[in-house]
Amino acid sequence: MKLFFLLPPLLVSSLLYGEGLKLISQDNRELLLEGKSESCKITMKSRGEILKTNCTDFVNSKNINIVCTPNKTICKTIKEVDSVLYDKKIVQEKKQPFLKDIKDYPYYNARKIIIKAGYKPKERLTPPEDAESRKAYDIGYKEVVDCSSDIAINPCQFKFHAKYGKTLVVDTYGSSPSVTAWYYE
Repeated sequence: MKLFFLLPPLLVSSLLYGEGLKLISQDNRELLLEGKSESCKITMKSRGEILKTNCTDFVNSKNINIVCTPNKTICKTIKEVDSVLYDKKIVQEKKQPFLKDIKDYPYYNARKIIIKAGYKPKERLTPPEDAESRKAYDIGYKEVVDCSSDIAINPCQFKFHAKYGKTLVVDTYGSSPSVTAWYYE
């Protein structure tokens, strides 16, 4: 009689933890991520921040930073990368501030939510030259990038400083602008 048992997920993850990561240089904070017949290099700036990499790096749907070999034969969270560099201590993952879905919100309300979440308007140094963008700028939306001159649809774009070098872009539509899309660049 064969006996089968399942390991709890936490135990399984701790058994696999760190596999595929090799420290190249502690001083330069360089690591090698190795998968099946492929590898890539990661250089960290500080805990949770990548300085440069030839790995694929992205933020998953749970807002966790991930690095993978080019063909994704192995992927690691930034927490795992940090743990190899910083005395095997797991550090808190650096994430963009949580931003609930603001699609279809009036821009006035969406802007309040964005700022409350910790984003800062990316203010222009000089007022825009075109009339539609200037209207948005003059009512206090200093983060306006550009607006169309078509009054009926009036699409506009606004930018905010997000953390870790990213920019939050918000697109709006309509004469009483509502958010049509938001994304990071």
